[in-house]
Amino acid sequence: MTSTSTTAGAAPGDAARRDAPSGAPSRAPSGGADGAADPARTAAGSGEAVARPAPGTVVLGARGLDKRVDGPEGELVILAGLELSVAAGEAVAIVGPSGAGKSTLLGILAGLDRPS
Repeated sequence: MTSTSTTAGAAPGDAARRDAPSGAPSRAPSGGADGAADPARTAAGSGEAVARPAPGTVVLGARGLDKRVDGPEGELVILAGLELSVAAGEAVAIVGPSGAGKSTLLGILAGLDRPS
């Protein structure tokens, strides 16, 4: 009876074969072809399967998002009336020049900062 394990230094997805002790249970691969669980289909650290939202379902959104702070020369508008909608399976990049509010937006969406 044999089982599969990943050895230190092996590339992800590579597996080394070794003989399991007699009577030891063999472990069937779970998840992908390499036996690794698909992290997009498991709850954080639980290993339990979770449902994926249907393609096109909005999974992140914001309407009328504002962020204003008091600066030395008066009120500074960082974000004004921002609208954002991200669908399941959609890849999004937030780009802009330095000081445009990219990190502020991400901080608000992550719950680390509050909108005005």
